[in-house]
Parts: sequence; C-alpha cells; structure tokens
Amino acid sequence: MFSGFIVFQAYGNKDILHEVLISISSILRFSSSAKFQLVIYTDSKDYLKKWLPEGIMFVDTPLTKWEEWKGEQRFVHRAKIEMLRDFVARNEGNVLYCDTDTYFLESPEKLFSDIANGELIMHMDEGQLKDSENLVFRKLEKFLKGYKRHVIPASTHMWNAGVLGFKSSDRELLDKVLALSDSLHAAYPKHVMEQLAFSVCFQVRGRRSCEDTIFHYWDFKDYRRVLSSFFEENGEQPYKVWSSKIAEILPMDLRESMKNKTKPSFWKRIFG
Repeated sequence: MFSGFIVFQAYGNKDILHEVLISISSILRFSSSAKFQLVIYTDSKDYLKKWLPEGIMFVDTPLTKWEEWKGEQRFVHRAKIEMLRDFVARNEGNVLYCDTDTYFLESPEKLFSDIANGELIMHMDEGQLKDSENLVFRKLEKFLKGYKRHVIPASTHMWNAGVLGFKSSDRELLDKVLALSDSLHAAYPKHVMEQLAFSVCFQVRGRRSCEDTIFHYWDFKDYRRVLSSFFEENGEQPYKVWSSKIAEILPMDLRESMKNKTKPSFWKRIFG
C-alpha cells in the first residue's frame, strides 16, 4: 500500500546536494517496509542522479523559479512554501517534507499513518515565545505586541519547520501559511517568519513532533565539510558502494563526538 511522498528542496550549492544524498540514503534503509515516493525539487538533477538509485522523482526547478518563489521581499524560506503549494497542486496523497539536513532514525511509516489520520507534523517544539531565554524569541514577542494584522499571542509555541507532514488536501492551509509569512516578513524581515507562520497555522489541528524519527542537524554546519570530503574521496561511486561507507560519518554521531571532545578517524582527517 502506497504511504505517500517524501519531498525535498535541494538547489544552489553542493553542500545542500550532499546533505540530501545522505538524507535519502537514511530513508532508503527502510524502503522494504514503507512504500513511498521520494521527490526532489532541484536545479541539479544530473549531479544527483549520478549518486542515487533509480526510482526517485525529480522536478526540474531552475534558479529563476526559486528566485520567483522568494517573492518581492527576496525571502529565501518563502520559496519552500511556494514549492509545497506547487507540489500539492500536482499530486494527491500524504506529504512529508524534509529539509536536506535531516537523517531518518526510523521508518517513516508511522508518520505517514499519523498524516493519513489527519495529524499535522512538525519537527519539534522549540518553546513558548513568552519569557523565553532565546533572544530571537524575545524579539519576536516584543514585535508581536505591536503587530496589528493578526493576533498572535505570546503564549504561542515556536515549532521547528525542518520537517512538515500534511495531506495534499491541506492546500488552503498552505495558502494561509504563505499569506501570514508574507505579512510577518514585510513587517519584521527576520529569517524565522516562515517558521512562525507554520507554527501558528499548523496549530489548527495540533502538531505532532517527529524528533524521535528524524534527526535534524540544522545547528551543525561543520558536517558540510565532512560530506564534501567524503564525496570527493568516493568519486561518484554507485549508490550501493558509497552508501555502505557512511556509518563512520553519521551527523548525530559526529555532533555527539564534538560534545564529548572525541574525534573519529574521518573527523580527524578533516579537522585535525
């Protein structure tokens, strides 16, 4: 039985492309137990196809389209909302969107089951805006006190939008996210406005965390240097070859090694 779609946006530089390769390799470990279609919106189809197995759906998306989707405000995260609106206009079913800097710890099957039952998925609850120790949240709380177009209380919780799960029939909900994001960003042009818009609009049916299923390493940019070195060393080898070698460089393990001040061999070769 078909579960749904897992959708990525991967365009621009090779750091992003390498991240999506690793994320997809983590998903494909569970392909025998979950029936899903992987979809990548990209301007680099030929490069990705060299590394990946057959069966992945590519949506050719030139940089001009991404620039158009950023809108008049040139807001990079707006493009993600527009991409998802484009996808649900073309496809029917359960949708699990993932940023490229994600790694699947478990099969996505349970997430697809929750989506089918009407739940909305976001990665994790990052906390309430009110009285937060997070400086960005404190600034948002102050801004929202004077924001008159929409009532967004300080009790609102900010959820990480690196993973999003919903049905294709939630098209109007995505329209609301876009409208709110545009309004918020026009009034206060900060990078978190898309995330705030998803947090506000997705609370219509509650939100379910997926941090136990998907590791999101948005705060671990050093991993990009590791991946760059890894793919250089593996010289466009077939998927079965390079994907079998990645156990030494998993993002959650390397980030933990940084905390514990230990360095696996691959880490040492790059950072000393």
